Amino acid sequence: MMLSINKNQNDYHIVSFTNEGQKLTAVIAESFKTKLYQLIDSDSKSIVLNLANLTFIDSSGFGAIVSIYNHAKNRQLEIKLCQITPMVMNLIKITKLDQVFEIYDTLDEALT
Repeated sequence: MMLSINKNQNDYHIVSFTNEGQKLTAVIAESFKTKLYQLIDSDSKSIVLNLANLTFIDSSGFGAIVSIYNHAKNRQLEIKLCQITPMVMNLIKITKLDQVFEIYDTLDEALT
């Protein structure tokens, strides 16, 4: 799993999948969740998940994202999603997670 984690001047942690065509499946879901838990437990204020390079999420991937969301909420942290590919957005809508997450078209919008 190739993730980049950058912190901007407003203390947002921007988490991006660095490889085009990346899939969030059972193969990497647990390590993804572990990395994000560590980030949440650090000095993070808000996290933006940039999903621009993510082309598929399976049930394990959604489980990891929901678990990360709940862990962040318990610590009064925000989690935002941005730049979601059409295929992944369809899956998010099917699972009704579009009613749970703050979703933005661009990274700039998510950072405001």
